[in-house]
Amino acid sequence: MIPIPDHKYLLDEHKKTTNKINREAWKYVKKIKDKKPFEKQFCFYLGKKWCITVSQHS
Repeated sequence: MIPIPDHKYLLDEHKKTTNKINREAWKYVKKIKDKKPFEKQFCFYLGKKWCITVSQHS
């Protein structure tokens, strides 16, 4: 018998990961003192690798 993955656990872990990414991205954006364009990727795994890109362009 193939075990069924615990979807609630996976979704809870995904929510924790995305909340962490949001906090880190916010800190990163707030640290930028100059107006130079920047771009940073925050990546996580949910079945495969996903990345969120935070960018600011003047």
